Amino acid sequence: MVEHLSRDLHVGQKLRGTVTDVGEHAAYVSVGAERLARLPRRKMSLDADPGDIRKYVKKGQEIDVWVDRLGNNRISLTMVKELLNRDHRDISEFFKVPTSQWMDGVIMSAESNGPGVFVEVQPPSGGAPQDGLISKTEVKGFPKPGDNVRVRISMLDTARDRMFLTMLE
Repeated sequence: MVEHLSRDLHVGQKLRGTVTDVGEHAAYVSVGAERLARLPRRKMSLDADPGDIRKYVKKGQEIDVWVDRLGNNRISLTMVKELLNRDHRDISEFFKVPTSQWMDGVIMSAESNGPGVFVEVQPPSGGAPQDGLISKTEVKGFPKPGDNVRVRISMLDTARDRMFLTMLE
């Protein structure tokens, strides 16, 4: 495999990689870059569901991927060319949502040893769904991937386009 520096990669570039690790909501792939690339479950299939990620990839498997996003010293991949440049994190539609407003969301991952629970939320304006993190201290009950939940915004990190949510009153 050709060694690539992240700065030599470009969005849309097709690569052959090897799955090195499989988590609950993403796999990590060696594509010959200086760091592993992240392959989110929702970028593994057009009909990706919140079920077991291992039905799409397994550790040690060689796969074809496309570079979907580069930035902040990170590489994000997709296995489906049609998903290129779709679902990029853009929290701008949430800027006008008051922290008191409840929104519907779907649990995308809930790793017991992770930072918390990742939830996909659609902005009230009807724009593209975005993911947000509910820290462990802000989670109510024991949600599982695929569960529907009600959440509110606790903080927006505009510098990194990250949304933090709460399930608490």
